[in-house]
Order: sequence, then structure tokens, then C-alpha cells
Amino acid sequence: MTREEFLNVLARLRCAPVGRARLRAPHKPLLLLWLFGRFASTGSTAAAYAEAEEPVSTLINDFGPPVASASAGRQRAAMPFVHLEREIWDLRDSSGAEIGPDAPERGPWLTGRGTVGRLRPGAERLLADPGTLAAAARLLLDLHFTPGLAAMICDAVGLDLAAARSAPRLRPAAIGCGVGAGRHRHHGPDRPGPGRGRSRGALGGGPARSGSHPPGGDLGPARPDPPEGLERLLPGPGGLPGRGTPIPRGACSGGCAGGPNADHPILAAFT
Repeated sequence: MTREEFLNVLARLRCAPVGRARLRAPHKPLLLLWLFGRFASTGSTAAAYAEAEEPVSTLINDFGPPVASASAGRQRAAMPFVHLEREIWDLRDSSGAEIGPDAPERGPWLTGRGTVGRLRPGAERLLADPGTLAAAARLLLDLHFTPGLAAMICDAVGLDLAAARSAPRLRPAAIGCGVGAGRHRHHGPDRPGPGRGRSRGALGGGPARSGSHPPGGDLGPARPDPPEGLERLLPGPGGLPGRGTPIPRGACSGGCAGGPNADHPILAAFT
């Protein structure tokens, strides 16, 4: 895999359109940014689902759309863990058998099978170059989040924001993120509605377009149409940066710098 191919996969992540404004659900980008932070700290993206569930679900809860229930909120990492693009993602159970993208996106199911995910060797070799790691992080941040949220996300996952900002801005010729050409929107500031008062990186939930997101996802109920003039709040000339409550430092300390899974048979095989 070349650097250009890797970045193109990141640019073309299939993401659910969220709400009537059809913003992109940030589940996969947040999982990837967490993996990038893990790689920067440990030199590997290998992670058992049991280790990743809490920190990644916390990221999605803080920077993603509302969720229908607290129990669903605790296992939001399951969806991107199962459905992340397999060109760059390898998912296996404790016996080493591959887990396909049609597996249940349920935390207990993944934990019970000792599920472990890792970016494929070609992707990890590319991330070993600091310039590629910074460019990949900037691409995801530019495509999915406002500058204000980008700073908080980098802090939460342990990425160097200055390095990411210094990377060249990348705009692939065609970006297909499950919402159709010309409809790409960043996640913006908080909006009135259910869940107000918590940091939210996107508008409320809505049904996913067929083929762009697994059915039965965890998006919350649809919110009303955004008010007139909302474009002023989105990134761009004259726009305002996103805002939200930072995740406390250490929120992903259980998974960003290794964890209690060193003896896991699949993780051991990765080392």
C-alpha cells in the first residue's frame, strides 16, 4: 500500500449521514485517531476490543451524535470496530480466526470472543513515518471536525496537534464518505435539542442511507431541521469554530499507552 492509497482510504471512509443536515457520523474517524495516538505511544495499533471499548466509546459520546440509552453509549466503539474498512483493518478472535464485517456490533459479543483489531502491516509501516502520521491525522480532523474540536480530540487521544497542523492540507480529488458529492460537512458546535449541555460533534441522529452504514446503528432520534443561518456556524470563511467540553486528561489512559492485555494470544502474536 502506498501513502496515497492509504490517505485515499481515509478520505473515503463510509460514514453514516447524521440528521437532516446529513453531517457525517464520526465513529470511524474517532476510532482511527485513537489508534493513531496509540501507535505514537506504543509503536503498534493492536488493541483488544475489551481495552478499546471505554476510551473509544467516550470519544464518540463526547464528539458524536446523541445515543438512545446509557447502555448503548457504553459500547459505541463496537460499530467502528466491526465496520472499519478492511483494506486497512484486520479483526480476529482469540483463536486467530478472522471476524467479518457482518459480525454483530455488540460489545459483549466482541468481548466474549476476545476480539482484537489492528491496522494492517502496510498501514502501520506508513504510520511509522511521522510525516504520514501527521498528514493522516490532519486529513481526518479537516474532513470531520471543526478546529475547536480538533484541539480537544488531539488532547484526548495523545496526538501532537502542532504536528498535525503543520502537515500539508490534503484534499483528494474525490471524497466519497457515504453522503454524496458536494454534501460534506464538518461536525460543528453544540445545537439546541436532546443532549444539550454535552459536547457534541454532530447534529442529532437520523436513518443511514442504504449501503453507507450498517442497519440498526446507534444514532439517536432525528432532530429538527437546523435553523436558518446555520452555515455561519460551520467551518469556512466567516464561520465560528466548534466548541464543547474537553474530555478530562487520562480518559483513554487504559488503552492509549498499552494495557492489561499483553498476554492475549493474538496481541502476543502481533509483537
